[in-house]
Amino acid sequence: MQSLPHPFKDERLYIDWCTAVDGWGIFSKGMIEAGTYFEVAPVIVYPKAFIDTAIWVAKGDGMKDEDYMLDRYSLSWDRWGVAIPLGWIGLYNHSDDPCSMFVSDTHQKLLGMRAIKDIYPEQQITVSYGKDWFSRKPYIKKADL
Repeated sequence: MQSLPHPFKDERLYIDWCTAVDGWGIFSKGMIEAGTYFEVAPVIVYPKAFIDTAIWVAKGDGMKDEDYMLDRYSLSWDRWGVAIPLGWIGLYNHSDDPCSMFVSDTHQKLLGMRAIKDIYPEQQITVSYGKDWFSRKPYIKKADL
């Protein structure tokens, strides 16, 4: 199991609007070398059945899939759990060729972001959500970042 440092956000990060996804994204103000952790944040973990039930109730009340925001930011955590990341971790956009990766510490309930390639100034920091994430959520726009 990976042990992550105390939660932090690197001062080289900034948030800006990303027109490609019509939403927010995280960018770098300066060089971040491959292998560097640049954010670690706590997560709120709850049973997967909770979100499945909440979506079922919302649909029964007439809510459209695309209006259910909690589903957009939840991540698989363990066999039965789902996590909502705090900090800016929920705002990193997907890429099929990402420059960073998620690193989880299930014991401390932390999620970290680590550069897997050098990240350059003004570059958007991306992560892979996994190959089937968008097929399970067809109402979310996938952009080529």
